[in-house]
Amino acid sequence: MLVQIANELNLNPTMCKVCKGNCCSRQPGITHPSQWGKTPNEILQNLADVLSVKPSRWAIDWWEGDTEPSYELDDVYFVRPAARGGHHMFHGAGRNAPCVFLADHGCTLKPHARPSQCLDLIPAMKDDRYHCTHVEGGSKEDYARAWRPYQKEILEAAKQAGFTPDDRETDYVPPFWEFEF
Repeated sequence: MLVQIANELNLNPTMCKVCKGNCCSRQPGITHPSQWGKTPNEILQNLADVLSVKPSRWAIDWWEGDTEPSYELDDVYFVRPAARGGHHMFHGAGRNAPCVFLADHGCTLKPHARPSQCLDLIPAMKDDRYHCTHVEGGSKEDYARAWRPYQKEILEAAKQAGFTPDDRETDYVPPFWEFEF
């Protein structure tokens, strides 16, 4: 269960209703470790509890951005809501699939219980289109860095729920030479 957080709520329900949750339709937001507990043990226990529910509404995703030169973020896992249609605990939830908590009327989670990255979104209009931007420190890379110290807890929680990174779902991305230019 997510801990309620004290983020400033950048909510604009009127705009989001017209937009139909475009951001949430493309990928679920990422949680912050502090939403799962104050100590590594609390984080482990809370993650194990939600990941054990079948089917889980939460998924373990990973950073796949540029990690050079230090490679400090290679295979850094983090937790976000599952994407609709996701079938694996370890899966790239942000693959143009809607968040499991997105309904016709909007997010089914109470505002303070939403993933921190969702609350970091600032709804706005840009060039007559709806567009969300993140507050400073709200990028996927920033969240991967926040989760980096909790890799042991994520992996142990997954193990307790019966999953391992060997179950990791990967998307086939063809090599660049298979694309037509």
